[in-house]
Amino acid sequence: MMFSSDLLIVFFSFNLVIISVNGLTDSNLINLDAIIPCFKIRCYSQNLGCFKPLISGLIILFPPISVCPETPSIVNLTFRVANQENPAMFLESPSTRHPYSRLTPDRSLAFYSHGCFGSYADKFSLFTGLGLLRDYYQVVLSDWVRGANPPIILKQPAIINLFLCTANCEIVGRKVANAYNFAVTRLGINPENITVVGHSAGSASTHFTAVWLQERYKMTPYETIALDVVSDPYQPSTVFGVSKLDAIYNTAVHTTYNFPVPIVSHVPAALDLKVGSPFALSHTDLFVNAPFGLIVKQPPCGLLPFCSHFYAIIVYMASLFGCQFEPCSSSFLFPGQSSGPTGVASSVYGRRGTLCISVSAYPLTECKCNQTKGGNLRKHRILN
Repeated sequence: MMFSSDLLIVFFSFNLVIISVNGLTDSNLINLDAIIPCFKIRCYSQNLGCFKPLISGLIILFPPISVCPETPSIVNLTFRVANQENPAMFLESPSTRHPYSRLTPDRSLAFYSHGCFGSYADKFSLFTGLGLLRDYYQVVLSDWVRGANPPIILKQPAIINLFLCTANCEIVGRKVANAYNFAVTRLGINPENITVVGHSAGSASTHFTAVWLQERYKMTPYETIALDVVSDPYQPSTVFGVSKLDAIYNTAVHTTYNFPVPIVSHVPAALDLKVGSPFALSHTDLFVNAPFGLIVKQPPCGLLPFCSHFYAIIVYMASLFGCQFEPCSSSFLFPGQSSGPTGVASSVYGRRGTLCISVSAYPLTECKCNQTKGGNLRKHRILN
């Protein structure tokens, strides 16, 4: 009991020292959102609404710790828009006139959000954006590099801020929802021609997009796709993650598996980004090469750290290019239904339940492709 009291005294004394720096807190020196628990609802503009604290049972420093999203200006989300006519637009500065001014009316659209510690300009985000341009006329990359890399001291990111980053995902998800609504109501884009995709913590933002669309705009998104959706710190927590209620069609691709156990789950998450949910979440849950990703790395990874986590992006890109995957030899453990080789999107291949699929080390060059079948099934996305 004495130890707990002393710990609290030290903790709050440290906070007083921080607050006394230069008379006031210097946000360039210390990020208080990263070290002081948040227990109050935070409200921003009408377009973003109010945010409840994320209280996770997996954060072991001061359990149960509670974090809130940082302010929208700090998360600093901008949209990078490109289309099939000019893919290089991804590298241009965001529009200063209007965040949606570069969207084209009545043309197919995909949104993509990267995860924690990422950037819209890293190779996996740009690779995904360019791949999506194969099926969609225009693609929006969410650029939230500051919110995805929240610092603690002197603007230096730290992996402990995974929790603050995942709280910031809700800001990202709601802003994408606002853009989605604008695309439908102002630009006349059919929701059946819009897909919301995310990787890692960005896949959690697809859930927040869906929830905000339903709550604020009374609109259910047509399709969401979550690539190796994170389990930590959402399971268990006060904030729900990806679920079957998110969209008319939703799909999750699982390439790493992290069972949410305090301390135990932090080690593989910190050392190898094994953060993926081991649970069925969606209309279709594709467990890639199970038990790869749990016991050993995915086939192409060798000793490369973090590789299995990003392999989910490769699997999805291969599917966009027409690749289809056979069931695993361990498919008897997964009760989903598939009449043969299958791809990723539930809107294309149907709601299949829980499946294990066998994917080669380099699926973009080694896969079985059926361009005709894929094209016919994706006729709702055929470009004008």
